[in-house]
Amino acid sequence: MPVPKSRLLKVAEVSARIFDENFNPKCIRTGSKILSQRLKGPTIASYYGNPDVLKFKHLKTLYPEFKFSDPDEDYRLAKVEAKKRRGKGAPKKMKKEAAGGKHKKK
Repeated sequence: MPVPKSRLLKVAEVSARIFDENFNPKCIRTGSKILSQRLKGPTIASYYGNPDVLKFKHLKTLYPEFKFSDPDEDYRLAKVEAKKRRGKGAPKKMKKEAAGGKHKKK
């Protein structure tokens, strides 16, 4: 003997209420899946760090009369210089007149 559809809907509704789930008999898009997810805002905001913390480059601009030495920047510049000596550095920028006259338009 088949169970009436109305009784199955009542059981599904009571079950949803007991287990704190959404009851959606008409299968309408409600967005409950997205609304139940954790918020992403705090995670994204914390990824970039605290904006109030002073960085080394900010100290240099605030106090130009002092000679600061940034070890990370010195290391980077030394690596760039070593690459240039080996011929692995970035190419030199071309002047506008030389860049424009090199290739003809087709």
